[in-house]
Amino acid sequence: MIVTSVNNCNATITYTVDSTNSLQYYFTGSNPVAGGSASITVWDFGSNDTTYNSQNAAHLFPSAGSYRVYYTLYDSTGQFCDSVEYTLTVGGGSAAACDAFFVVSVSGNTVNFHDSTTNSNIIEWSFGDSSYAYTSNPTHTYASAGTYRAYLYIYSVDSVGDTLLCDSFSRSITINATSNCTASFSAHVDSINMSASSFPVDFTNRSTGANYLWNFGDGNTDTSQNPTHIYTSSGTYTVCLYVISTYDSLGLPVICDSTCTSVTVGGYTAPCQAGYYLGIDTANRYNLYIINNSTGTISTTNYSWSFGDGTTSTAQYPTHQYSTFGLYNLCLTISDSAAGCS
Repeated sequence: MIVTSVNNCNATITYTVDSTNSLQYYFTGSNPVAGGSASITVWDFGSNDTTYNSQNAAHLFPSAGSYRVYYTLYDSTGQFCDSVEYTLTVGGGSAAACDAFFVVSVSGNTVNFHDSTTNSNIIEWSFGDSSYAYTSNPTHTYASAGTYRAYLYIYSVDSVGDTLLCDSFSRSITINATSNCTASFSAHVDSINMSASSFPVDFTNRSTGANYLWNFGDGNTDTSQNPTHIYTSSGTYTVCLYVISTYDSLGLPVICDSTCTSVTVGGYTAPCQAGYYLGIDTANRYNLYIINNSTGTISTTNYSWSFGDGTTSTAQYPTHQYSTFGLYNLCLTISDSAAGCS
């Protein structure tokens, strides 16, 4: 999920108080379109006192007290853009010490809030999803897609010890659902266990999701996560993996993503084949002559011998002497990246 705020739209308010009348306020609102002119602006001072289409507004409050001021922006089509709510303590108190404002930064569906509060402020957050916080600069993770309005409230304590709402600010946050469904897999032909009528293929599922449906292209299907499928004849098959997000009311799968690829089994000969036979040294009962008769090799072929007693060799035609009688596992591996041989 991706969390974003409304593009190119941030409703903010600044104000000054008349030096000769503490009830007279002068407000300036932000512009709804970055670098442009305001399309529609609405000021609401409560008590049916509303001003339209002006970034600047002057208002004389009737008496000292706490008032809420709303400033709303609309774009050129008349669609809601953003709004801000301030609670003012008119006729007393310090506005500079009580200024609610915040911006957000986003990582996935987690929102980091960065506010303007100080250590002396009493604050409350409402994230719009019935979740709350009471610390500066909180981090909140939304559980589902939707549009939320987050609020920051700042409180002050008056001379008699009562806690009063001093200022507030809100911002719209939209969480857009993104797909958590990606189909991906790889296939490995098991050439070691292959026979004339059995061609096993191991499939590794790299998808994001929980339920899967495989179609192996030969009339067979599977629902396991990482299946192994055995083809009974050589050929090229189109293998498809379907990621299922849910099932409908009839029990049929709802597919959110799929991918297909071609898999070829049989019908080819390995470019090289490791092989050897042994010769006994009649003069030394512990010594073996190892005759390398591998096929498909060239001058750049690499050889790796493991003699089963902890010793190895990279010679093409090695000899080896064991220290005692016993049963040993002698293994030869050949490889050549240029010839595609292993």
